[in-house]
Amino acid sequence: MLHRGELIANTSLVFNLQVSNPNKGMGIYYNEIYITLYMRDVSIGTKSILAFYQPHKKSFRYDVQINAGKQFWRGIGNGFVDLRLVVETAVKYQIFRWKTKSRQMVLEASVTINPRGMISGEKNIKLYIK
Repeated sequence: MLHRGELIANTSLVFNLQVSNPNKGMGIYYNEIYITLYMRDVSIGTKSILAFYQPHKKSFRYDVQINAGKQFWRGIGNGFVDLRLVVETAVKYQIFRWKTKSRQMVLEASVTINPRGMISGEKNIKLYIK
């Protein structure tokens, strides 16, 4: 992170990912979730979350930490930077005892980071189907 023009040793980006299942009577099995951050179509870091089952009407929150590296922080200088967050996984739905086939999901969102490394603008950013 840049502070008063000097590089600070911590080069991580940390954000909360909330996964919600609003369905009634339908659980969701998630395969491993892959999270990638891009700056100008170049990957600056990745992270994964292990596979899990999510019961109906439940939400889970994950703290995700991605080490963006010193090159990223040098690249943004003292300006704002637009990042693209891509989340990829496959899901199966469980309806009572029956499970559907696996379905691929690719979601993404755009995020603007200010010179202090904080999200600029709306804090609750929704992911959209790519």
